[in-house]
Amino acid sequence: MNGLFLGHELHRGYDGARRGERAELAANALMTHAFVCGASGMGKTVFAKSIVEEISLAGVPVIAIDLKGDLASLALNGNLVRSRGLERVFGDAAEPLRAEFNEGLQSSPSLEARHRDFATKVDVRLFTPGYDGARRLAMTGLPTFTGPAADPLERQERRTLVEALARGLCPVRARTADGRGDREVKFVEELLWHLVEAGADLAGIEGIRQLVAAAGTPPFDELGGMPLDEFVKPAWRNDLRAKLAARITGNERTWYEGAPLDVDTLIGRTDARTPLAVLYLGHLSSFDEQANVVAQTCSEVYRWMRRMGGSPRLRALVYLDEVGGGDGRNAFYPSAPFNPPSKPPLTLLVKQGRSAGVGVLLATQNPKSVDVRGLGNINTWAVGKLTQRADFERIDHLLTATRASAGRIQADIMRAEQGEFLLQAPGIPDPKWVKERWLYTLHQTLSPEQVHKIYKLQRDPVVPTPERGPESDQRLGGLPAKTPLPLNQGAPRGKDSLRGPGARAGEGETKVLPPTTSVEDSGPDACQGASWAIIGPEHELRLLPGTTYAVGRGEGVEYRLAADTVSRRHLEVVALEGGQVRVANLSTKNPARVGGDPLEGAVTFSTGDSPVELKIGGVKVRLVWG
Repeated sequence: MNGLFLGHELHRGYDGARRGERAELAANALMTHAFVCGASGMGKTVFAKSIVEEISLAGVPVIAIDLKGDLASLALNGNLVRSRGLERVFGDAAEPLRAEFNEGLQSSPSLEARHRDFATKVDVRLFTPGYDGARRLAMTGLPTFTGPAADPLERQERRTLVEALARGLCPVRARTADGRGDREVKFVEELLWHLVEAGADLAGIEGIRQLVAAAGTPPFDELGGMPLDEFVKPAWRNDLRAKLAARITGNERTWYEGAPLDVDTLIGRTDARTPLAVLYLGHLSSFDEQANVVAQTCSEVYRWMRRMGGSPRLRALVYLDEVGGGDGRNAFYPSAPFNPPSKPPLTLLVKQGRSAGVGVLLATQNPKSVDVRGLGNINTWAVGKLTQRADFERIDHLLTATRASAGRIQADIMRAEQGEFLLQAPGIPDPKWVKERWLYTLHQTLSPEQVHKIYKLQRDPVVPTPERGPESDQRLGGLPAKTPLPLNQGAPRGKDSLRGPGARAGEGETKVLPPTTSVEDSGPDACQGASWAIIGPEHELRLLPGTTYAVGRGEGVEYRLAADTVSRRHLEVVALEGGQVRVANLSTKNPARVGGDPLEGAVTFSTGDSPVELKIGGVKVRLVWG
């Protein structure tokens, strides 16, 4: 791997600052992790994202946990920025954003080239745990191992994960005189450990059911040398069982719907591109919910790296922004006495990841809130503007590592400008100042609605906005008549549409054209008056071209089926331009069927396929062209 381009060296003098040579970070420096900190608005997220962009281009998969929406904008690249799709996301603000972004890229030819490389070589995947904003992720529930661990170290690490899980299931936010909350956590931890040691399959809803059953009839009579009924009273156990059971009833049950939250789902390769998975958590309202997702994600990465074994090279990078919060109470990786469920698995990754080729990148505006012992295991630091005395206590090693006086370095950090960072890393003998570069992706903080729109655009892309002229063909949305069609979209339908070999006139068969093929518009009558429709047992819905429809029993879907066997959001139907319709499952546990076979991936149908018979959760539905 070549060095990771982060910006340019910054040389300070009496006459001001001047830009120096390219500042690069050795890719293998991330084997021993990285930490980026700086005051709010000083560019720490942009600096960390530049690391993510570069390591992705170097071929290393990334899992980025996005707490507020500024990491999901890594998906704003390539044609998505250049196309009319940007207006669908940002409305009237799209054009100024596009102009500013393009101006930044044009400041250097290498930035423009890297932008194109990122768009073609990196597969940015958007995920939303327990939510249909992007690809829905299902909480896998409880950890499943194959019997007792033979290695004492692995056994201890398993115990650490079980402890974190117990804290996630029974969060203790306030101390009570009788110690009930802490004792319930220890009780659940012991139950989980017995199930794990027995090799029980604890994934998903069935895992929670097993835990509820075990809480009713515990496999032990004492805990910590005390009779069980004294350690955790029977009335407490009954209340606890009800709380655990509530996790798989009602709306809470939907947490377990979707693709499984595991490493293969997140960064398993499907083509030559490098996966960059963004787990967007901005829709989660509480710290406890976010901490549980962080905990489960890091636990899954740990179990994956245990299976993979050691590695001398970087296999994957885990990135968590805003890792510190407030006084530590709402931090994901705090110092004692705070111990959220996210901390134990994060600690394992920081301590053990380097041997398995898993790097961790953490960023925060509150370094004083981050575990001081954990930071001791991190060798790459980038420090921007800081103003609080307690924050400087976390960077003592930087103040003493440079040839300049500690007082001068501290003064420089306090007056640093936006995008300026003091960088220390393996291979850099003396910390140096770096001015961060322009990103290859459009940097914005996204709302849940904007994330959902980008996800839809990824699945149904819009072609780039062309230079408009009098010859532009408005029937193709402003594209010139001979503009190549978007990837995976076929030719327009009409009396002159292309037919398959041997087709008779009027059959309406069409072949899907490769992305480089150009077609003429089929004339003013193409597809005029006809459209696809969803026809079910109760009602019919006509589909507008270029529109996406969700089918299910939940609120807010465009086509609702009143059946308990249908998932809340079961199927996605996209009416494409030119008379095609694309269908994809949103429910992985109960996939829709076509002709008796499960629907796998996204399938596109042409007018000649009409009617298409679908079975959705046992309910028969037809897609009909006419």
